[in-house]
Amino acid sequence: MRGGARDGHNRSVDMAFLPGFAFDIFVSYSHVDNLGDLWVNKFHDRLEIALAKQHGRAGVITLWRDKRLHGNQLFDNTIKAAVEGSALFLAITSNGYLASDYCLQELRWFHAKAEAEPQGGRVGDTSRICNVLLAPLPPERWPVEYGRSSGFPFHDADDPNDPSGALGQPTDPEEDRLRFKRQMNALTVALIQTLQAFHAALEQATAAHAPAPAPAASASTSAGPRVFVADVSDALAGHRRRLVSELRTKGLAVASNVPPPYEAEAHDARVRELTQEALLSVHLLDQTPGREVDGVDGQTYPLRQLELARGRASSQLIWVPSDLDTPTVEDEAYRGILENLENGEREGSGHDFVRGARPLLVSQIVDKVAQLRKRAEAQAGPRGSVLLDTHLKDQLYALELSRLLVGRSIQPYINPQEDDPNKNLEAFESRLRQVSSLVILFGQVSEAWVRRRLGLALQMSVINDLQVKSFFVLIVPPAKASDAERFARGPVQVQLIDNSGSPDLAARSVDTLCGADGVPA
Repeated sequence: MRGGARDGHNRSVDMAFLPGFAFDIFVSYSHVDNLGDLWVNKFHDRLEIALAKQHGRAGVITLWRDKRLHGNQLFDNTIKAAVEGSALFLAITSNGYLASDYCLQELRWFHAKAEAEPQGGRVGDTSRICNVLLAPLPPERWPVEYGRSSGFPFHDADDPNDPSGALGQPTDPEEDRLRFKRQMNALTVALIQTLQAFHAALEQATAAHAPAPAPAASASTSAGPRVFVADVSDALAGHRRRLVSELRTKGLAVASNVPPPYEAEAHDARVRELTQEALLSVHLLDQTPGREVDGVDGQTYPLRQLELARGRASSQLIWVPSDLDTPTVEDEAYRGILENLENGEREGSGHDFVRGARPLLVSQIVDKVAQLRKRAEAQAGPRGSVLLDTHLKDQLYALELSRLLVGRSIQPYINPQEDDPNKNLEAFESRLRQVSSLVILFGQVSEAWVRRRLGLALQMSVINDLQVKSFFVLIVPPAKASDAERFARGPVQVQLIDNSGSPDLAARSVDTLCGADGVPA
């Protein structure tokens, strides 16, 4: 394959469910298996939904997959960093995969790094390499790194041991829904169990002061609040190294050492990922603007990271030495940036500008993180969470909406249902207790199904005194009438959002959902 751009996007605290890793699962695949019907895309989306269902929250378990499918593309540091920063490795095995040097190199990278970590390549009796079979390929053809683990069939061959490997096509998630659902359920349960066992093992190792797993590139093994420390000029490199070390001793999870990657596009993607998860980004500046970004004249890594972190990290702390004489800075453009950072309008900018002595910086950062944590805790809980109640037929829209909500710092929960709305009522009520808003998706299902789900939610809210404040019905394709009156329930206001005219969720629909009367951020 070519490993991949992270598909999930934005989590609220740690980058991954497992502390010490940048990603939970690296999805490795051959690009030929995503041609035509885009099977890998469909598989990835449904796997993400299934993991959210099993875990109970969307956007918590992170998957990483490359979408840049160019046959002549060379390996780069971004791919290797993602492989080595992942806890589990999911290989979509096919004839194309076994013939791909790219895929096998990724597999070798992961196997080598996993075996070198304290936990090794297995969690209990389970391999950290998961083999998803798109055809009944015999075990003798499997890479040696798979070991003795059994595979998870995702093909339609009735005889999974067909020795020829010629029979069987990838299971079609639309045309062969029941088979695909059974196969996905088996895979998801196994992955969740492995992740939970891994999490327990890491906690036990921490409690016993055992060595933590090898950190992902640019990440700390600490599970504390995440701080991103940006690149610096050569003169500040030693100070930055000491700062990172001291912050980690204070229990902070520090993301640093970017670049690599050096190439502009890959560098920007990596910084966006790290700063999106950061409670605080720290930028140390002095007389010079730092190293130029590879292939981009006039742009330096420290200033580019300062720009990318703005609006992504919860807050920015910009530090300069107390003796920095800004008017003497030779680079005119850089001098203007420094002057604007220190003296320009800061309202709404989310940054603090500090002139100070180097020994005081660690305590200043720790104090700032403490303030941000208190603020986050005050805003946490039901007021910033929403339950997406959806039929299995409309779950892809629920996944898309959950990604958009996470990007707005709103925690989504997905509650998919079969045709019977009375199933799993206990789970439904439990999830309603965790949220302030409910969104019922109205797409392929009948209006009667939506009305029953809404009625159940309102009844539970009244009888059990739940704190659900907002109720929405989100209409998604196919197109249908958008008469809000038919969903009216006495004094309770049910807001209708009509997105049935577009195959994608429109920005205005999400804006309405997150507006003044919608889900509080």
